[in-house]
Amino acid sequence: MRSIVMGEGPRSGMGRVFFDSGPAEGWGQLARFLEGEMAAGRLRPAKPSRAALHLINLLEADFLEFFMTGFVQKPGAEQIVESAREAVQMYLQGYSPEPLPCTGHG
Repeated sequence: MRSIVMGEGPRSGMGRVFFDSGPAEGWGQLARFLEGEMAAGRLRPAKPSRAALHLINLLEADFLEFFMTGFVQKPGAEQIVESAREAVQMYLQGYSPEPLPCTGHG
């Protein structure tokens, strides 16, 4: 669906309808949640909408391009968990109020 919207969206207005009825809602909820975490001092102060997009993009990074091109099939649960764990760790490296120690891989 995303690739269809990306191809047709700019020409037909379908992209705006798709965005308003889906991603905008979820991104807004995430931004509000992160804003609360910033206010509580658990994340460093930043623009909540940008912080939400950073997290979303990190979570999608391992799979999005492959899915859009049909290069890979659905990942297994273990792959998803590992990818999400690494994305959140990377996110917290940038948004923690205090620097976190780097964790090496393998």
